Amino acid sequence: MWRILILTMVGPVLVGTAAPPTSAPSTEPAPHVELRGITDSRSSRIDGATSPRLGVLTQIIGARLDGAHRVPTIRVSEAVDDLGDTLSLREASASRDSAGNTRLYIWLSPTPRRATRISRLTGEAIFWFGGTTQTVTIDNIRSRLGKPLENTLLSQAGLTVTAAEQPLIPATPNLKTLAVTFAGNQAGIDGVRILDADGKVLAREVSTSIQLGGGQMRVVRRMPLTDAMSLQLDVWSGAEALRVPIDLRDVVLP
Repeated sequence: MWRILILTMVGPVLVGTAAPPTSAPSTEPAPHVELRGITDSRSSRIDGATSPRLGVLTQIIGARLDGAHRVPTIRVSEAVDDLGDTLSLREASASRDSAGNTRLYIWLSPTPRRATRISRLTGEAIFWFGGTTQTVTIDNIRSRLGKPLENTLLSQAGLTVTAAEQPLIPATPNLKTLAVTFAGNQAGIDGVRILDADGKVLAREVSTSIQLGGGQMRVVRRMPLTDAMSLQLDVWSGAEALRVPIDLRDVVLP
């Protein structure tokens, strides 16, 4: 069940030296956030295990987001329901629709069923542009699972990266998922690939999520990892930030 509430927030203002106008003012809207809906999963079950959470779907509109790196930074400074309970950020994801609009799904910890609304949800979405992009290859990725990947370029970028196999899903036992998690300051990953001994791409990321301080990319494939396989990362660093405030009030829950 979806409840739609539209709320517009003014994006960042750039200040510079004044100059005489040379053309008509731009009619493009400043980046702003619109609430698109709520996913109420406070009683959901996945594979027999309870996985309660609340999903807040928002859309950020603005041409200046074109060319941003794939994983923005989402920070929630306050999330409180009408009972006074504090909600925490669980996970988030970003996607781009055919019109070029960016949608953010913000997943929060669940609020009790008797709560009827999110009183306040504030924070910011930070989109990263430019900087330096380099390719990093980690040999024999199977031997490095579950611990920070050691690499000079990753250290120089201030990026911490780990790779780990995720548990098999009973519904798809033949598919294996490698989760690559990263965290850094003004640094991140735009792409992940598994290569064979000849450098041929065997699989690449199929999904991306935003987590505290960074993100995660998941690579799904059928073959098991071997010592001959390597992990290749597209690493960016030194990017510039575009900050869009999040300020949602009285969001009605289904």
